Amino acid sequence: MALQARSDMELWDRPFQTLLLCVLGVNIAAHALYVPWWILVASAIALSWKVAHLYVGWSLPPRRLLYLSGALIASAVVWQYKTVFGHEAATPILVFLASIKLLETNRDRDAMFVIVTSYFLLMAHLLHSQSLASTFFMAFDVAIITILMYQLHRTDRRITGVSLRPIVRLLVFTIPIWLCLFVVFPRFNLTAFRTKPQAQTTGFNEGLDPGSVSGLAQNDDVAFRVRFLSGPKRSAELMYWRGATLYEGDGLKWQARDEAEIRHAGLPLDSMMLGKSTDSEIKALSAQILRYEIITQPTTGRAVFTLPRIVRFEPGGAMDFQKPYATSDLLVRLTTIRSDHLNYIASSVLEDEGDLERIDQKTFLRATAIPKNLSPEFTRLLDELATRTPSPHLAIRKIDDWFHAQKFRYTLTPGEAQSANLDDFLFKHRRGFCEHFAAASATMLRAMGHPARVVVGYQGGRWNQVSK
Repeated sequence: MALQARSDMELWDRPFQTLLLCVLGVNIAAHALYVPWWILVASAIALSWKVAHLYVGWSLPPRRLLYLSGALIASAVVWQYKTVFGHEAATPILVFLASIKLLETNRDRDAMFVIVTSYFLLMAHLLHSQSLASTFFMAFDVAIITILMYQLHRTDRRITGVSLRPIVRLLVFTIPIWLCLFVVFPRFNLTAFRTKPQAQTTGFNEGLDPGSVSGLAQNDDVAFRVRFLSGPKRSAELMYWRGATLYEGDGLKWQARDEAEIRHAGLPLDSMMLGKSTDSEIKALSAQILRYEIITQPTTGRAVFTLPRIVRFEPGGAMDFQKPYATSDLLVRLTTIRSDHLNYIASSVLEDEGDLERIDQKTFLRATAIPKNLSPEFTRLLDELATRTPSPHLAIRKIDDWFHAQKFRYTLTPGEAQSANLDDFLFKHRRGFCEHFAAASATMLRAMGHPARVVVGYQGGRWNQVSK
């Protein structure tokens, strides 16, 4: 009789436990892109064990095993994220603990714990994404979790139209509150209903088109914060934080390469070491290596900002699912598009130390390709500047001198000149912001026989006097 009583308790309300398992599975699946793969595997094992217990007759694991596995997973999360604070580290722990809690759910109190945990998992998902799709998912998820909570307190837990009527009425009454919160705290843009493209306001674009990024130059929002950990002090104005290097250009418009091509030509982040630098070479340059930690603001894109000539990259735990990799130009990029904060540590050799960057023959050919159908006026300008200037430094000086002699003007509000082509900028408007001058100079250098590319990112920064 004792064994039979134990069996009845373990199979407490199988239909309701099945619904509970499905709801928790949906909330765990919503975090598939944001938690380590081994958390998903461990959770899948726990949920599968629960299914086998309900429908095959497997015995539940002993509590000692549950406690031990919970402690091991928590320790692994702390080891990877180096903290238990913040949603990046707390979410994986919450996902696994909710999964193993199902393996000891035999009472109403246990079921209520899993239901409340599902609400927390939903809120954690909204910390990663506030898109329109996430909003619809939130509405659906809140509805099914609330229905499950309501059914838990009923004697007859069968889901019928009559049983759902009170909870549906309650959810309908909350719609005005949802609409009010949406108006006061909007979290996404209805891009599907916009007739004109929205102007970019992130301050960074991975391509170069002066006509489409004219507003970015005036954006003073914080893009990222840097904390210098070791290495020589350097003036902030001398630091250029690279986001992308562009080789494919046509006058003023330069585009990033196809993502698949970049990744194929890139290097793996093997042992967090980039490039061909060996430990002995890095040790010899240790006095010139600057090590720094970066915390970025939420934005969209794959760029990871670092100083040039990076020799080490230490990704934060939350970057694992985005699979960072190094390009052949020793820039770090993400495989997936991010929309939240990033936290990572990098080490770079100062640009004025060590040897110059060396490029292979294939890169040289890409860096010297010139646009087709150059205008006769542009060709005459090259003849004036001496087409085959032997030194790239001399060529740059000649280009700068010509800009000054022709009274080019730098302005953040170029007006109609913001979308001008190369000839309009050089021979008609003669005014623009940094994108105009960089793209024109790179094209002119290539036409003069020197390899050139356009680098986009951030120059300098402001010191934070509060946080040293």
